[in-house]
Amino acid sequence: MSSFIRCLQPRALAALHGLTEQSGQNWWKDLLTLWEPSGSPAGDHGLRLAIRNNYLNFYSRGQSVARVGFTSGCEAYAETHVKHAFGPSETIQDYARLSGATIQHPKTGEQRGYEGRATLHEWIAQTDKHSGEEKGCVDELVAVNPSIIDLEMGLPRAANGRPLSVWIASPSSRVPTPSTSSFGKPR
Repeated sequence: MSSFIRCLQPRALAALHGLTEQSGQNWWKDLLTLWEPSGSPAGDHGLRLAIRNNYLNFYSRGQSVARVGFTSGCEAYAETHVKHAFGPSETIQDYARLSGATIQHPKTGEQRGYEGRATLHEWIAQTDKHSGEEKGCVDELVAVNPSIIDLEMGLPRAANGRPLSVWIASPSSRVPTPSTSSFGKPR
């Protein structure tokens, strides 16, 4: 059984703190500006934050917009699906990396400049094209529950007849437990 880890290592936290302390805007500050904590509506451009095992994920309507990770030297970067950064005509299943003010295509090496929140808004718009009703319900759930600190959801294929599985963690739960509230039975 894999261990349940939801934290950032001290060096990763220090890297993000360094980006926060930089003068002017940068992609990390822009992501934080768009973050909407649980208990508040996300609106058209708001993002939800999930802490993982030494990385962060920012979501829009249940779809991943940006994954914040760290190089072996602990330099922070953000990744998004190549279709979000380079357009819907991309056919590869890979991720473009934003480091500093440059977004790099994973296969061709093509580079684009980071244009502040406008770039993130475009990523969100591209991501939202792939969000269906089933994942949209997750954002609605988070918007009206201020105590949610993390969640996972699984969408099994409709053909197998299994219902939606949602796991929710809140400060009052010491052990993560699956939720069955109107979304079906846990797997």
